[in-house]
Amino acid sequence: MKDYPKVIGFIPAYNAANFIESTLDGLAAQQYPNFEIWICDDASTDRTSEICEKFAFKDHRFKVIKNKKNLGWFRTSENLWIEASRNSDYCFINPHDDYSLPGYISSLVTILEENPGATLAIPGMENLYPNLSSICFFKEASGKIDVISRTTIILKRNIYWWAAYQGLHRSKIVQKIFPLPLHPFGEKEFSLDLISVMKMGFYGCFLTSDQILRKKIYHEKSVSWNWKHNLVNRTALWITVLRAISTSDLPYGLKFRIQKKIAYTLVQMIKRKILLIK
Repeated sequence: MKDYPKVIGFIPAYNAANFIESTLDGLAAQQYPNFEIWICDDASTDRTSEICEKFAFKDHRFKVIKNKKNLGWFRTSENLWIEASRNSDYCFINPHDDYSLPGYISSLVTILEENPGATLAIPGMENLYPNLSSICFFKEASGKIDVISRTTIILKRNIYWWAAYQGLHRSKIVQKIFPLPLHPFGEKEFSLDLISVMKMGFYGCFLTSDQILRKKIYHEKSVSWNWKHNLVNRTALWITVLRAISTSDLPYGLKFRIQKKIAYTLVQMIKRKILLIK
């Protein structure tokens, strides 16, 4: 690359004093010359803000934003997605407890620069759970499949789709998918990151690095760790999925075919569950 596209990464942080310094260290070590990191403290009640301000004072690539009141993980993230995408060529989220390896930005920028039809580049990711770990490479939503198949694969939620959410996103596409509505009932923010990944897939393919570039660390207090995957939340999620498709700027005929495919997939899933119960 002759020029280095502008990249903005952001961290929605809340009561992260016990671990956020290692997150910041990983980002400071990035082997890429043109990036900024925005840290948004979501009205923490611990030393998160103090730690981040001291870090930003020493490294001009980092800046700290403070919410006057707690907005929650999704609204804080959404505000950052929107603002970062307006000021960059590429942007990404780095959860406050996850660690990015030094090649994260440079490797993923290269993928997107070489593949202008891709909407996001996905890191190979190591998932660190309280008592075990796993390695994942999300390769399903490739450029070889159409948008209907890509959407269906993402919504099946069975092959580490969340690695895509933590990838490097093309900013001009990010501007098309936010803001997102909250669910009409249940846990209002349940799996809304899935909706954003689905909508990124409307506009182009996903490509995956063959390197482990991020370590996702789960704590017992992690938001996603504590979501309730019950009937109420799942039903609300599917309603939001269908609403996101119907209100998108995709051609009407394509929206209809996607919804038809999703309806068929849902029926098949329900049938399998009924058979398991029997």
